[in-house]
Order: sequence, then structure tokens, then C-alpha cells
Amino acid sequence: MYGPTAEGRRACARSAEAAVAELRPVFSPLLVGLANQPLIPPERLRAALDRRAAALAERIAAVGAARDAQRDAPGFVRAVFDHALGQLAAEQRWLAAYRAADPGEHPPDDPGQEGGGDDPL
Repeated sequence: MYGPTAEGRRACARSAEAAVAELRPVFSPLLVGLANQPLIPPERLRAALDRRAAALAERIAAVGAARDAQRDAPGFVRAVFDHALGQLAAEQRWLAAYRAADPGEHPPDDPGQEGGGDDPL
């Protein structure tokens, strides 16, 4: 029979504590897409944002259902679900505001605008 050593458990505890305490940057692929948004034709950008909104709604429903199916789970397990749902809900709110601001509108001299420059898509 195999199991973790006492030193292994201590190392895991130290790493877990650091993961809880330290704020580390998150490098989302979404940020790469936003940084290159001027290259996306407005109608394609709106469609991509619509697809992201739908995917977020589906993920929120799935994670919420998984959390609700484990009502007797220990507090730390529920915290994992609640954190994930909080992150997803925050992105959903951000995305709704961003879509309402008409992010597909490009300045007139923007090469991403139809008729101006090369269309990379």
C-alpha cells in the first residue's frame, strides 16, 4: 500500500497555503483576443461575443447543477464551486456591459473596418 509521507503532506500544505494567500496573474486567452480586436470585422466580433455569452450561461448552469447535486459536500468543496461561479458571473456581467457598449464599432481609419486595409479573416 502506498500513501503520502509526512514530508509530502507538509509540502502539499505549504503549497496549498501559498495558493490561497498569493494573488497570481491569470493570462486568459480572452485578453489576447481583446488586444487584437481591431483585426476582427465588427459582425464577426459581435457573433464571437454572442457565442461567448451563450457558453458562459451554459457553464454557469452546469457548475451550479454540479454544486447543487453535492449539498452535503464539505465547506471547502462548496467554496471551490462558489469561487468558480463567482468568476463566471463576474465575466458574464463584464461581457454584458462590453456588448452593450458596441465593441464592434471601429474608428473610421481603423484597418479592421470594412473597406479599410486587408481583412485578415
